Amino acid sequence: MNVARYDFACAEVNGLVYIAGGYGVNGDSLSSVEMYDPNAALGSKWQTSDIRPSGAIPIPSFNAPIPDSLNTLSEFINRMERILSQNGYGPNIFSTNSGDQRVELPSNTQGLPTLEALTTVLHRAEQLLGGQAVSALSHIAGRMEREGTSADLGVRGQIQSESVEIGIAMHHLGALLLEQGRTMLTLRIGRSSAESVVNSGPAVYISPSRPNPIMAQPFPRQTSSLFGGPLSSSTPTQETSITNDTIN
Repeated sequence: MNVARYDFACAEVNGLVYIAGGYGVNGDSLSSVEMYDPNAALGSKWQTSDIRPSGAIPIPSFNAPIPDSLNTLSEFINRMERILSQNGYGPNIFSTNSGDQRVELPSNTQGLPTLEALTTVLHRAEQLLGGQAVSALSHIAGRMEREGTSADLGVRGQIQSESVEIGIAMHHLGALLLEQGRTMLTLRIGRSSAESVVNSGPAVYISPSRPNPIMAQPFPRQTSSLFGGPLSSSTPTQETSITNDTIN
């Protein structure tokens, strides 16, 4: 950021990250908005504007509803399936005249996604991983094996282009899995099905259209290793167990 601040409001709209207000390092209230554009040239990614008294600034309202993580995941998966299918990886499950295959995810009376909503998104991710993602990886690995030693510059250029294309897809897939894992960790199973909720809030690692830029570790709860290796001395250990705190 151009201005160091804390306790600020933040929203992501159409791939742009808006940061508004908050307090500076001296505790003074800040009346400015910063916009981060990950696609801008280096050195111009951050833009700062003053908040006018009338509030007439060219940014979206922070009072607008922000979709929860599961709905963002569902839309992100839908877009990945479409793009990979259109590029010839896996079955084309979309007809040319049909819109996105949107799924209405169930929620409870408080508007929080339910266990069934999480299950639906997990199955969507399973289909993506076992279908288009596997097909894309299999395609590029096979082509590298068959034609990686070719002296034909045209063939080598095609391999280079496909490697970049699928590499970008894998980057998107990695961000998807980060968000999927974060969301699963927010499941509160409760003592009955009526109490089961997913309290994940808005997505952190992705927007509906792309991975979000990660400028700092946004999820400090990742304190234990799946592989059982030693942790950094600066990271406290944490045992994973089902207790009343995780159930309720």
